[in-house]
Amino acid sequence: MTDFNNNSQVIDSRDIIERIDELETLVDNLDTDSDAYSEEQAELNTLSTLQDECNYSDWEHGATLINANYFTEYAEQLANGLYGIQDCWPFNTIDWAFAAEQLQQDYTSINFDGAEFWIRS
Repeated sequence: MTDFNNNSQVIDSRDIIERIDELETLVDNLDTDSDAYSEEQAELNTLSTLQDECNYSDWEHGATLINANYFTEYAEQLANGLYGIQDCWPFNTIDWAFAAEQLQQDYTSINFDGAEFWIRS
């Protein structure tokens, strides 16, 4: 499993699913009066809420959550991967912020523990 939090640039939903499974096992085996129980239960609640919010996507097979602060870079990397864009004209003249805004039309904004992420809808 990859470590992730609400500051991560990109999160794979399968990592969240795996962490929820781990937390459910931990919570079931901890004393309910312990600090560890409270911390693990709080994280489980946060991740379960996130999973519920993302129920419209291809969650089980690997949906990508992109931090809003990283979305412009993500759009540029996606275009580069799809089209082999080089760092030359005309590609170095593209307004990537505008391109990212256009790409976001296919994505939905979600909240993960106070941070905005985008997921393909």
